[in-house]
Amino acid sequence: RKAALFLKQHKRKRKTKDKEDGSSSTTQSLSDSFHSREADSVGHQKQKEDQCLGNLQVGCSLANIPVSDNIICRFACYYDFDYEIARSALLQRFN
Repeated sequence: RKAALFLKQHKRKRKTKDKEDGSSSTTQSLSDSFHSREADSVGHQKQKEDQCLGNLQVGCSLANIPVSDNIICRFACYYDFDYEIARSALLQRFN
């Protein structure tokens, strides 16, 4: 959400600047296209993170591995939210 808010603020500043200096709308549309793809990428990453964390929490619970959400998050983050690698690392460490 912070990234989306940042992008919105950046767009507002860009539009104001374009109006002030008389830049063409083509520049604005290219900028909007770039930011739209960037926002999609951020959304995809967030979805990947949420899915990885959720799967790790459920998996640890099912395998009776007593780890906190904080530890799960640290493993997921360290392994770039790659579920298979983080799962394997947790199993090796706590089994």
